[in-house]
Amino acid sequence: MQFNRDGVLLLRRLDSRLSKDLPSDLQKLRCKAAFEALKFSPRVMEIWKKLAERMWSCLTGLSSKYDEIARLEGIKRPELLTAKSTLTPNERKLAGLSTVFLYNKYDIVLPHELKPFAKRASIMSAIDYIVCKESDVFMASHGGNMGCAIQGHRAYEGHKKLITPNKRQMLPYFLNKTMTETESEKMMKKFHSQSLGQREIRASNAGRDVTKYLVPECMCINNQITHTI
Repeated sequence: MQFNRDGVLLLRRLDSRLSKDLPSDLQKLRCKAAFEALKFSPRVMEIWKKLAERMWSCLTGLSSKYDEIARLEGIKRPELLTAKSTLTPNERKLAGLSTVFLYNKYDIVLPHELKPFAKRASIMSAIDYIVCKESDVFMASHGGNMGCAIQGHRAYEGHKKLITPNKRQMLPYFLNKTMTETESEKMMKKFHSQSLGQREIRASNAGRDVTKYLVPECMCINNQITHTI
């Protein structure tokens, strides 16, 4: 066999539209090649650990109970997070989002830490990949190859929470300037209740990408996590 002779087996045409529904053995092989065989260099893992520690913030060190109390208090009182004692009503609503929670890797690394990778697009992409893969929640900005691979990887490791924005249904509501915050929250939950990365059986989804939409009854870690938003 070619595999025994060369040590590498090239599977052609698995990306074509005619090959979305793969036999079980080929699906397993593809998942193992895409996810289990994927390894990152020590440099990438080192920078990822630094990013993770900074994103998940400092803990009180008193116990998980008090860590959670501190986290919730910061959400209720954004002035504790922004170091600003006088906030207008609008500033108070936006404070927790605009100045604390929305950031990218360039905001939480020191200038010299990413300098060695400045002209290495592949390494920068690898850092993005592993951060997204290990995050508490993942939401892709578009349906590109990297987003599809991350979605599949997160499913393979236990169907970690994923949010797939329903842009078509949300658009009319975004244009509605009279909608209250309560109504908006209900709408978001309703539209995304079935698109949070839950396990699903691929019955007749011949057109679905086998990397993005895995076969959970095959090899995925079937944990019992219940997704909520």
